[in-house]
Amino acid sequence: MRDTFRTWRAWLVAVALVALVGRAHADLAWQAPAECPPQAQVSGEIERLLAGSEYPKGSLNEFSLTVTRATPSGAFVVRITRTQAGARQERVVEAADCGELVQAAALAVALAINPELEATAPPPAPPPPLVPTPTAAQPLPAAGTATPATATPATATAASPPPPAPAPAPALQPPPAAAPPPPVAPPPPTAATPFADQPPTSETETPGSFTNPHVSAFGLVSADSGSMPEAALGLGAGAAMAAEAIRLQLALEFFSSTETDPDPNGAYARFGLYRAHLSGCYSPFGERILLFGCAALQAGVLRAAGRGVPDVHEINRAWLAAGADLLVLGTLADRTSLQLRAGVARPLIERDYVMNGASVHQVSSWVFDAALGVEFRFN
Repeated sequence: MRDTFRTWRAWLVAVALVALVGRAHADLAWQAPAECPPQAQVSGEIERLLAGSEYPKGSLNEFSLTVTRATPSGAFVVRITRTQAGARQERVVEAADCGELVQAAALAVALAINPELEATAPPPAPPPPLVPTPTAAQPLPAAGTATPATATPATATAASPPPPAPAPAPALQPPPAAAPPPPVAPPPPTAATPFADQPPTSETETPGSFTNPHVSAFGLVSADSGSMPEAALGLGAGAAMAAEAIRLQLALEFFSSTETDPDPNGAYARFGLYRAHLSGCYSPFGERILLFGCAALQAGVLRAAGRGVPDVHEINRAWLAAGADLLVLGTLADRTSLQLRAGVARPLIERDYVMNGASVHQVSSWVFDAALGVEFRFN
């Protein structure tokens, strides 16, 4: 049985490490209809926008982009989700064409990674200034020039005085040319705001806080060593609440029975453990993989039943232990995480189990436990 436990423990640790390491090097999550560009094109556009910028490695792993079709407008909608340090941010962008949607989503992700990123598109060229073309002035007759007179009829007398000359008209000056308007300066490019400060176009999801914690449920494969005569595997399920860097979770676990070695008369005892595992955890740091340190309290029942003797004797004793855990959470998909827990606890009960005047089992001074499971977050 000890060899079986060691094999299971090695298998659990190997699976967890492979899943976490593989995820740490993954690219951003991209889900879209077939008519939209592939994930590689989206990642390439983001890297093009970030060319020459300094940003942490694996930043794209924080983002999950999901494209759907809105009804009844048929527009494309992308939901951009960012998970960072245990908090989640979300933004929704809508466009009539999936290609335009990808450009907007790539820019939003690039600005979220590097808020100091400058717009790559050059500003529009200013329009040429408007210069009016003056019209050519028509020549005017010189001042004082008389117009030709008509011939006087033969009956006119010599004494008739000539008609007076018309007064010279004042010279007309051409109108002054209008001053050309100043050239219109192009509007300065607007600075794009970071991802976290952009107002969403529709519903948003706020990071978990003390007033609005994230709630999740999980299933576990557990292991225990030191409580019963042999190491044992078990199954469990539980629920958790997370607010910022604090997490509280409760798991109910049931372990397979183990037996003591039979004495010369063939008598032995069978043990079974049922317990609740309560953990209060804190994570001082974390991005894609969250590492928590936890204070743990175990409470339940450790049952022992004698076998192989005429007078069957049973002992049902309350189980109580306190200790510490290390808890690792690695994101597998949107709202789905891998949970790995390992810890040690000190039993706070009477450790010696006596049947028919003989000690059949003594609980170890320190009990070791581990668990591997999958967690789903509801909000």
